[in-house]
Amino acid sequence: MKGSVERACIDILLKVPKNIKTVKYKKIEKARLLREIKAKINEGKSYIDIAIELEIHTIDVLNILQEEIIFGTNLTKGMIEHLISKGITISEISELYKCKKVNIIYALNDINNNISKNKAIEIETAIKINDLLENNIGFDFISKSLKIDEYKVFTIYNKYFHKYNNNVISFNQIEELIKLNLSDVNIARFYSINEDDMNLVKEQIKYNKQIRKSKIDDKNKDNLSMIEKSYKESTNMDFHCIRSKNRKYK
Repeated sequence: MKGSVERACIDILLKVPKNIKTVKYKKIEKARLLREIKAKINEGKSYIDIAIELEIHTIDVLNILQEEIIFGTNLTKGMIEHLISKGITISEISELYKCKKVNIIYALNDINNNISKNKAIEIETAIKINDLLENNIGFDFISKSLKIDEYKVFTIYNKYFHKYNNNVISFNQIEELIKLNLSDVNIARFYSINEDDMNLVKEQIKYNKQIRKSKIDDKNKDNLSMIEKSYKESTNMDFHCIRSKNRKYK
């Protein structure tokens, strides 16, 4: 590249493009995110909600926290249960600890490596079911895909992932199972209730949905009325300003 007289020759190839972030910038940004994440955790927010608010992936939230070894370096049953209770998926835990999903199942169920071939196959099946559920595929489709009875698909999954508890009838859990296309018959079978009881439960879930929707609608109406009020106040102020400046409107 040629330079003009008494002017330094500057090679444009040496310039750092604007879209490339420096190491220093990345460190500052990560430190800022860490502070925000910790603050939101102290507010009682879940990892998923934090990720949504910060517009990053849940695994990014976990990885930023893990740089301070928040979750420990060893995979433990207690930590797995903690992460699952916070809505973290097995795939995300696997990525966080850089381990195979089967190791998570072993730790979660206190299983050692000396297991029978049939049990190993059952665990692999449970992991396949979990992967499909994480991709929002229902129990009905999984049953057809794996050619296994629907209730057996559910019990194999729940045996190793301990997601659902039938000691108490939980409307939230049943609503989730309905969304995952587990049949009413199989849901009733799991909770040991009859068809009439199942219908009553569904009616209650429907009622709860209507109440939630009503609360959201009321909140939206309140927000809209506040916006309208603010708009009217601002336009009135603008109108009075115009009148004071322009005498012909007096």
